[in-house]
Amino acid sequence: MARRLITFVGVLVGLILAALVAGAAYSALKAPLGTVAPEDLNLIDSGRRSSIPFAGIAGCKSFARQEFSGGKTFGPGDICFRVADSTPPFILHWTPDIGAFCCERDITIYPT
Repeated sequence: MARRLITFVGVLVGLILAALVAGAAYSALKAPLGTVAPEDLNLIDSGRRSSIPFAGIAGCKSFARQEFSGGKTFGPGDICFRVADSTPPFILHWTPDIGAFCCERDITIYPT
């Protein structure tokens, strides 16, 4: 009898934890994406090598973290990356740090 009770309580606790994790994941996916920062961006070249933004060279500007709410926008702006293979396309990989269950975005770029 005690073994059956322990099994039931264990399953019940597991289901409650799974529901809490699912609820947190669902609410994180519904939240608007409100942050962007240089450390959230990587550029992946056609050789699949990743690089981070850099500044300090003419035309290569830096920017601080931006919070987007109430209709605010940012850009356009120049951001520079060092690439080993300059053959397009490039992938701008964005990994915002706004929660454990958030999103990542890949944007394919064809330079003109």
